Formats: sequence, C-alpha cells, structure tokens
Amino acid sequence: VNPAEVPTVAAAREMGFCSDLNKVNFPLLQPAELEVENWQLPTIKKPIDFGIPRIIRSTFKHIYVKFIQEPMNI
Repeated sequence: VNPAEVPTVAAAREMGFCSDLNKVNFPLLQPAELEVENWQLPTIKKPIDFGIPRIIRSTFKHIYVKFIQEPMNI
C-alpha cells in the first residue's frame, strides 16, 4: 500500500511528522515481515462519529457489560 494513501500517515506528513518512513524505528518486526498478500484499503471511507449521543450510548454499553453482565467478585 502506498503510504500516501494511508490516512494517518498522510495526516502525519501534513503536520510535519513522519517525513521519512525509512527512519522509523521498528523494534521487533519490519513492516515487510508483516505484509499480507492481496490486502487492499477499503474503497468506501466512512467518517467516525464522535457525537455526544454516540459517546453516551457507548459509555452506557461498556458500563452495562462491566457491572451487569460481568459483575465483580468481591
């Protein structure tokens, strides 16, 4: 995948970060070692909604799962 097509890399370059990907230190594996054959970026990009109703709904779902479905053992 062309790094310019990856939204996070493109945004980092616009802000002056990550100008040369060859200088990035990967302590364990190099990106070429993690390559997945025939992988493609999604053709349709959907924006992420950070609206208050969605955040509140998500928070209540997490609270429900944490305290109702998986109660703490005290």
